[in-house]
Amino acid sequence: MKTLSIIIAPQKQKKRDVNLVTIMKKDRPSLHLFACWYSLIENNETNKSLNKKYPPSFTSDITNIFTKNELVSVGSHAELMNLGQPLTSNIVYYVSNKSKCIDLLRHIRNAIAHDLLKYDKAKKQFYLWDYNMYGKLTAYGRIDANKLYEVLDVVLIRSGISNK
Repeated sequence: MKTLSIIIAPQKQKKRDVNLVTIMKKDRPSLHLFACWYSLIENNETNKSLNKKYPPSFTSDITNIFTKNELVSVGSHAELMNLGQPLTSNIVYYVSNKSKCIDLLRHIRNAIAHDLLKYDKAKKQFYLWDYNMYGKLTAYGRIDANKLYEVLDVVLIRSGISNK
């Protein structure tokens, strides 16, 4: 009996900017823990259930970290593309069809998990992008580093993962 051996040539890797390298080593564990936490609550949570789990007002505490002008949510990819806003200030533009808080957290988690979060050390801010499964942009923007760290702190401390 003959054995058929198949040799599969390795695929050429696309050269890509590894954004996680731009993030300081001390911050990587918090980002990883946040991404893991979000994976646990994904698809099962509402504002009401999150506020009950992490009282008293988890979702508004997250969104209140940002000024009203720093979070711009729209209902669809098409609306997001029509905005056509450049990244000239600390604003996150994102598709939200559930809850502004939960959708913001989802986009942050996806940016971390898919290596689409970049840290600019000189400006002390993060750039993030998120795409849906069809490759359409669903979020992009700049977040002041301190505000992203504050979001991480609220999530990790309230959920009992961290005790900073």
